[in-house]
Amino acid sequence: MKGFCNPKKKLYCAVDTEPVPITDQLFKRDLIKLCGKEYDQFACCDKEQLKYFSSQMERARLIVGDCPACFENFKNVWCSATCSASQSDFMKVNEIDKRDNSVLKLTYAVTEAYADGLFDSCKQITLGMSNKKAYEFITGNTPVRNGKDFLDILGRSVDEKGNSPYHISFVVQDDDVNVNDTILKPLNNKMHTCFDEEYKCNCVDCLGSCGPPDPWPINKSPCLIAEMRCSTLFLIISQSIFLIIIFIAFLISKRIEKWKENVEVESIESEPFIFGTQKLKSGKLNDLSHRLFYRLGLTMARHPYKVLSITLFIVCLSALSFLWNEFQVETDPVKLWVSPNSESLRQKEYFDNTFGPFYRIEQLIFTTSGGDSIVQRNVIDEVFKIEMDIMKLKAEHQNSTVKINDLCFEAIPGRCMVQTVTDVWKDYDTFKKSSDWKSDFNKCTETPVNCLYGDRAPLMPEVVLGGKIGNQFDQASAFITTILLNNYVNKTRLAPAEIWESNLRKYLVEKKVELAEKGINLSFSTESSLEIELNKNNSANLVAIILSYLIMFVYVQIALGRFSTWKRVFIDSRGLLAFGGIMIVGFSILISFSFFNAIRLKTTMIIAEVIPFLVLAIGVDNIFILVHMFDRTSQNLSIEERIARALGRSGPSILLTALTETAAFSIGGFISMPSVSSFSLYAAVAIFVDFILQITCFVSLLTIDAKRHLDNRIDCFTCVSLPKSSYNFKSSILHRYMKNIHSRFLSKTRVRYSILVLFTTTFFASLYGLFNIQIGLDQKVALPSDSYLVEYFRNVENHLMIGPPLYFVVRGLNITDQQGQYIISSKFWKDANFYSLNAIIETNRQVSDTMIATPVSNWLDDYFVWLSNPDGCCVDEESEFCMEPEFRFMNESLKGEKFLSYLSQFLNQVPDESCPSAGRAAYSSSIVPDYNKTTIVASNFRTYFNVLKTQNDFIQAMKSANAMTEIIKRHNKVNDEPIDIYPYSIFFIFFEQYLTVVQTALTVLLIVTSIIFVFSFLLLQSLSLAILITLMIISILVHLGAIMSAWDISLNAVSIVNMVIAAGISVEFCSHIARAYLVTIGSKIERMQQALSDFGSSVLSGITLTKLFGVIVLLLAPSKIFQIFYFRMYISIVLLGFLHGLVYLPVLLSFFGPNYVLVTKHVPFSEVDDEPEDEDAINTSDPIIGSDEQ
Repeated sequence: MKGFCNPKKKLYCAVDTEPVPITDQLFKRDLIKLCGKEYDQFACCDKEQLKYFSSQMERARLIVGDCPACFENFKNVWCSATCSASQSDFMKVNEIDKRDNSVLKLTYAVTEAYADGLFDSCKQITLGMSNKKAYEFITGNTPVRNGKDFLDILGRSVDEKGNSPYHISFVVQDDDVNVNDTILKPLNNKMHTCFDEEYKCNCVDCLGSCGPPDPWPINKSPCLIAEMRCSTLFLIISQSIFLIIIFIAFLISKRIEKWKENVEVESIESEPFIFGTQKLKSGKLNDLSHRLFYRLGLTMARHPYKVLSITLFIVCLSALSFLWNEFQVETDPVKLWVSPNSESLRQKEYFDNTFGPFYRIEQLIFTTSGGDSIVQRNVIDEVFKIEMDIMKLKAEHQNSTVKINDLCFEAIPGRCMVQTVTDVWKDYDTFKKSSDWKSDFNKCTETPVNCLYGDRAPLMPEVVLGGKIGNQFDQASAFITTILLNNYVNKTRLAPAEIWESNLRKYLVEKKVELAEKGINLSFSTESSLEIELNKNNSANLVAIILSYLIMFVYVQIALGRFSTWKRVFIDSRGLLAFGGIMIVGFSILISFSFFNAIRLKTTMIIAEVIPFLVLAIGVDNIFILVHMFDRTSQNLSIEERIARALGRSGPSILLTALTETAAFSIGGFISMPSVSSFSLYAAVAIFVDFILQITCFVSLLTIDAKRHLDNRIDCFTCVSLPKSSYNFKSSILHRYMKNIHSRFLSKTRVRYSILVLFTTTFFASLYGLFNIQIGLDQKVALPSDSYLVEYFRNVENHLMIGPPLYFVVRGLNITDQQGQYIISSKFWKDANFYSLNAIIETNRQVSDTMIATPVSNWLDDYFVWLSNPDGCCVDEESEFCMEPEFRFMNESLKGEKFLSYLSQFLNQVPDESCPSAGRAAYSSSIVPDYNKTTIVASNFRTYFNVLKTQNDFIQAMKSANAMTEIIKRHNKVNDEPIDIYPYSIFFIFFEQYLTVVQTALTVLLIVTSIIFVFSFLLLQSLSLAILITLMIISILVHLGAIMSAWDISLNAVSIVNMVIAAGISVEFCSHIARAYLVTIGSKIERMQQALSDFGSSVLSGITLTKLFGVIVLLLAPSKIFQIFYFRMYISIVLLGFLHGLVYLPVLLSFFGPNYVLVTKHVPFSEVDDEPEDEDAINTSDPIIGSDEQ
């Protein structure tokens, strides 16, 4: 081939002649400069061809010129095809246009090494602002696996939507090729590798040119022994040791029992391990608490109405705080979930204040009902119409009309930034008139640069299309329209946007129904949607919460009564007392809320929903204990004396649990997670106030109710009295069950050892389950089940092809000087920096699971491309190009004022077909220059994550970004100090807590259990009991963790709050039983039985059944978050508390309980307490409360 036969279409002439020697020295010079010294004798091209060919290579330089090896190889292909004197050896013209003898088709034979060498040298080159590989601009989105695929695309003619003037059939094979009886010898010129010493490419464009990657710290291989995790093996060994110890102890026990039978040693029948004499022990603290509670009870019983009046006055006074301080609920997600000291929060604030907050996102996702390809003309037509309606949508704000043009982000002046598939066509009319819309679609998605209109950014198929489609974009399952609105640090400026978004939601809800009838599904989200829907969720759950509390109230009212006969049912009922007890719980919550409202600590929906549950659980338990203790005192005593003795007996136990829980929750207030700390503080105050009101106000109510009962007055209608009738006292069914069945069953040797084996086994199995707890809080779980956002988030997971943007923010690095440019620029230094920002990211991205999907958009590299663009993007005052193309491989940098002068031009120039590298659209908000100080204050470098579907994906993505940043810092220093760089993405502030959530949970629970141990030891004066109670709390928490793992309950702020609640409520299950054991005389088994008899029924009927009935109702809540984090966790907490407090702890007490009895001296009553005589009368052996038999 030689010369042009069709200059308009740039078609060469088919010429079958011998090569002509080169005589034109200027032509020879230009040819050698372009194609090499081997072209110094003969050539099969002329001046016009060389001029056109040279201009085409300059355009190719913009795409692949960053890598010298690739560019040289690329030129070799086309120099050989255009000017080689031996064309006929490897090329054959197959078809010509007979009208002008121009070439239409030809065959080009090359070896596999040649083809693969070309592709391998080019495949890693990246183009900055596009976040794409350079070869994709040549091949479009057609999959390319090897050199053959690459050449096939290069050979496509213009008519085939390619770039070649004529069709080229590349034959890739090592053997000779027979084309219509013409034998071709495949071209096998030397192909340079991208790490070739002479034509070496920079690290960012050639992995082989990079230094060794740093060890990637994420996802390290776990410790394994024989393909088993070391932790699992350790747990198996530990469990086996414990079970062997228990088994040996059981055998020894059986031997001792047999020996006892033989020698008839009666004295040690129930104590196989204890052979000493039981000791009595007293303590000053114990004596003091009994005296104080006895006297307090006597005082409250003698002046009940005064106490109630003072209580009501205090409650009313506290309520006044709501008059001068408006009650506020915190709904800002940042203030709810992000610590004020969060590093991510500080980084976000810097990003927002420096570059502006990340856009307000309005996103629409279109799918088909049948799941077919969304690429259909009628669907695109609907998308166009909806987008046009949105552009016309208006809202009213402060007597002015707000339109999208007043709100949207404009990367290019005059046009809102909308990422949409409709950008394939210039406008709706163009689409309607197109006779081959599918070809338009394929052309633009395969080669987006072909659709670069002057007033918009390039189309990004991976952003506007969705589905698992690879590069088959016409098989996309979703269209995704994303509208970017301006965002502001000053929240008051957001009101117009929020009002407009409200109208947008109303419009889209209507269109959703309309489109569904046409077989098109529309899901959507606006910037304010999530917060609004979360608040709706709270309202939707209100019915279930109220119903739960109502059921608990009804149960308490019924369970507190002690009914003797049907005739006395209205007298024996304690509905008014139950109502008063519930009101006391309400008063304590009110006082807690008013206190924190007065000091301006906002409440949260977690507090409003959970605090009543917690305080009611603790309060009801104490109510049952006080009432039951009163019922078990002698009927022969005065009511005031019975009240005093009941409080004297139960008060120390209630004090133990109240102080322990208050201290534990108070410490939780120092946790950095706002939702956890504020909840803990509210809970601590509410629990302590509830304790004070119960030992004062409720005791007074109990006195009034007891006098009503004695006078035979009707419950709730105390003015009405019935005739006197006999009152035949009987203990409750639950009390008889605990005394006669439950405690006796647990006393059997085989049962006790079986329980030890069972709980030991489940404990170690639960420890293994802790490793499988998921972390995070799925947004879909927090929403109402019928929220439109549930479908939206599901579509995001199923259809999006790329994840959220990631920015690397560089601060304080002077990029106007050579050192700063050397650190940032990845391509424009002959002495390449293997550890430049892009080089490190790209190296690790290629060899590690960094979760980064695309190369980094490096504004400095694109700025240098713009400076040296041969089409003259950058023009100086004399209308000359700013830099020559050779500037692309520089040894000295552009510095100081000149750097900033051209940078200003770069940032203000709008990209178009003649200058696509202009920076206005991509970088105008990414760079903050200081022209006075001649420096760059800060700039950011954008890339994208992979699609992030699960909470773990988001967490791992953040870890990867942090790890990448640390590597960059390690290798790039100025004055021996690492450069100031950090990663930023919009979700980081919410997921930073999950990087340390395990440590936070362990810290909180360790502090809580430590406090429980300390207070248990101080108030019980028994080290062994404090240890046993603490072990119970730990066991409950471990079992709860295993349930979380098995029941899909993730670890987050909500579940940490619930685990703190679990620790607090567990004290109620365990401490009363433990203290009752401590003050009871007898063998260990007898003391265990008596403790269950005295307090077991109160714990069972109080906290256990009350909460069980209340929790079951939460299953009816419409939101998943209530079903998962409240129903599942609360019912687990109640059942675990019951099993540990009333089963496991009594068994451990029968083995390891202290051998001494804690007695009280100097109390105003004797050592034995008698209940009324009946067939079920309780014969307690408590040495603390006496009877009237003195």
